[in-house]
This record gives sequence, C-alpha cells and structure tokens, in this order.
Amino acid sequence: MTGGDLEAFADAAWWGSKLPEALAIRKEAYAAYDTEGNDAAAGATAARLAVEHFQRGEPAVGGGFLMRAQRHVAALPPGREQGFMATLTRPATTRRHTNVLMHMAGHLKKQLDEGSTRELHGSIDEYRRFVVGLAERVAHAHREGGVEVSDAEQAAINQIEEALGGSGGDAPAAS
Repeated sequence: MTGGDLEAFADAAWWGSKLPEALAIRKEAYAAYDTEGNDAAAGATAARLAVEHFQRGEPAVGGGFLMRAQRHVAALPPGREQGFMATLTRPATTRRHTNVLMHMAGHLKKQLDEGSTRELHGSIDEYRRFVVGLAERVAHAHREGGVEVSDAEQAAINQIEEALGGSGGDAPAAS
C-alpha cells in the first residue's frame, strides 16, 4: 500500500473511534511516505503524529515525530509548511493565550451586547491576573519555607508581571 492509501485507512480508523489502530496505521503511512521520498506528506503525517502523541501524554514520542517533521519540512521549498512548523514549535505562554482570547472576543463583538463584552474582557483579565498572582504566591511560599527567592527567580516573576501587564496581587487566592 502507498502512504496515501495507509493515511486514508488511518483516517477511517480514527473516524471510527479506533484510535490505537489509527495511530499504528498512521505510523505505517509515515514510513511509506518517507520511503517514497514524499517529504511534504511525510512531514505532515509526522506533525500529526507528534500532536497526537503530545495529546496522549507521550512527550518523548511526540518530540521524536516533531523532529522528523522538521527534517522533512526543511527539505521543502519555502511555503506554508515552514509556517506550520514554526507554529508547532513555538511555546505557549499566558500572554499568548490572553492575546488569543482577546482576539476571539473581537470576533464576538457584533454578537455580544456591551455588558456581555465587558464581562468577557473582565474574565480574560481575571485569568491573566490569576496567573501573575499564582507566580507571586509561589515566590511567597518559597520565602516562607526558609528559602530566599533568588535574583533569577525574582527576575522571572518580574518578567511575568511585565509581559502580562502588571501586578496580579489582587488575584483570587489559591485553594
């Protein structure tokens, strides 16, 4: 079977809720694409396998497939594949999450009344302040445990506060 045939078979298994089988067949599809010299398809399949393994809590396997995907994409002429790989390899941060949430809120502007928009923006800001406040509480607990916060740790806390737009001191207490 070709890589394309195996990938179609893997998709059918996935849609049929046969996830372990779909994963095994998709690995065969990746190997077939690699053998066929189809870097675009091999890279895309390896990227999908990376995401699936990360979602399953298997970061070592996911990381291996991510490296394979990068290798295949590097062999391609510049295109959307490089942009996709850049997105996959960029770490998530609270600032990025907040920016995405605010961007999504912008798309809802016409569907929400003014009060609902304010409430949504308030919830997003509460999330941001909670994360900053959590970093501050961790540092405080660290100090109370008899260990001073190092200059590097304090610098990290300051960077979190700066990146997220200020102090999170009024964040909800941890339970």
